Amino acid sequence: MESPIKETQDFSQGGKLLFSIKEGADALGIGITLMRQLIAGGAVQSVHVGGRHLIPTKNLRDYAASLQGGAQDEAN
Repeated sequence: MESPIKETQDFSQGGKLLFSIKEGADALGIGITLMRQLIAGGAVQSVHVGGRHLIPTKNLRDYAASLQGGAQDEAN
């Protein structure tokens, strides 16, 4: 199954650069409430466009990578 988080280079072919909170939560496999908590706590950085919170693709990837790094630290 293809990841919903596209590389930023793919945006010209329909990939997204910014995700809504729901889309970001879906991409990470978590709920909207947890996504909002991660944003409020600064674990996931978002941007404001008009009245909307949007999450850049890179920030979702960075958060996912930080989880993998934490799991490796715990294993050592």
